[in-house]
Amino acid sequence: MNAGRLSAWLSERLLVGMLAGGVLWVVWIVSLILGSSKTNAQGERIWFDSTPQLLGADHLAFYSAAKLIQDGRGDELYDYNTLADYQSDLIGTRFLEAYRNPPFYALLYVPTARLDYVISFWIWTAVALLLLWLGIQRLAPARPAAVFVWALCFYPIFAAVSFGQNSLLSFAVFCLTFRQLDRNAPFSAGLAAGLLLYKPQLLLGLGIWWLLDVRTYWRALAGLSVTGLVLLGISLLTVRAETFTFVERLQDIAGYDAFWFYNLHTPRGFWTLLLADNKEWGKYLGGVCSIIALIGLLLFWRYHRRDQSLMFAAAVFVTLWASPHTMVYDWSLVLIPAVLLWERRPEQRDQWLPLFAVGWAVLFISTQLAKWMFESTGAALQLSVPVLAVLAVLAARVLRREQAGDGKEAEGTPLLQ
Repeated sequence: MNAGRLSAWLSERLLVGMLAGGVLWVVWIVSLILGSSKTNAQGERIWFDSTPQLLGADHLAFYSAAKLIQDGRGDELYDYNTLADYQSDLIGTRFLEAYRNPPFYALLYVPTARLDYVISFWIWTAVALLLLWLGIQRLAPARPAAVFVWALCFYPIFAAVSFGQNSLLSFAVFCLTFRQLDRNAPFSAGLAAGLLLYKPQLLLGLGIWWLLDVRTYWRALAGLSVTGLVLLGISLLTVRAETFTFVERLQDIAGYDAFWFYNLHTPRGFWTLLLADNKEWGKYLGGVCSIIALIGLLLFWRYHRRDQSLMFAAAVFVTLWASPHTMVYDWSLVLIPAVLLWERRPEQRDQWLPLFAVGWAVLFISTQLAKWMFESTGAALQLSVPVLAVLAVLAARVLRREQAGDGKEAEGTPLLQ
């Protein structure tokens, strides 16, 4: 079956994917309805689903960090024993969601930290969905509403919302960065990208790309530096002690690994699970794979450096795959390269659709499959990691064939002057 016939066959069955994505939301909502509440020490009602799992459990890390700052106890942000006691009082049961971001990020949550946890979660859920919509609009697809609906059917997007994570904020920042690059405004793009310093590993791909083309993107690097200095100034003015504590404990914070590795979709997570939770070997072998991915980005840059949309797509993908800490909800960002390839290379949609379908499917099943294998045998295969790597190679080959067919370097968006 050639690419055209396969694409046509998949097009007739897209409703299956939409229904599968819809089931995720229905099951989650029903689980919340069938859940129960507990009363914390302050008399507030905290909601748990039917499993029972805390509503938007990861949101607790940001919520509790903001409350500690609000209460003048910011020095306890990175003391995880004390933080566990504090969070346990907040939700009425033993719990720890480690806060690992710089302290300035917690300031965003201070306004809702004055509210009950449940209300804070739903406010930030609404904000996340709004940011998803605004981010999609910045990518300027022909049918933004259709992209939004399909995004909601993508498991990492669902995970970002239901886990209470902040990945859709990162998504919106990346989309704004691309919009500014696409408008030939590199300094503004750098200013926007600097907002990702609350999760600095997300700057890996952009940083390497801009350094490789430093004569073109020095303004973007300058903008990034300006935002970094502004955030540093805000930190020193508002959370000075917490900032120094963060720097002092940075090695321990970065090395924190008390989480379920079946949620980690990187080479580090792949090898750790495959080697029966051997975190040391997982780190070393994962590092080797990450270096290979960065070399791949360099090779891609040699062929496509004049096309900003392709380079941005590659930078985002390599950041996700090569980073040592990309959880399943962080893969919501892969929607960006998918939209860019679909919109900027429409003549190749017969090739894109099968690749996207496989990527969608493997991210839909990989976490739960790895969880089942790990709990059953003590080891697991995180299927998404090798499959996504193969898909990236195939996508690069499609683009290379197009370039070879043109007999010249792809023009795309011209280099910034």
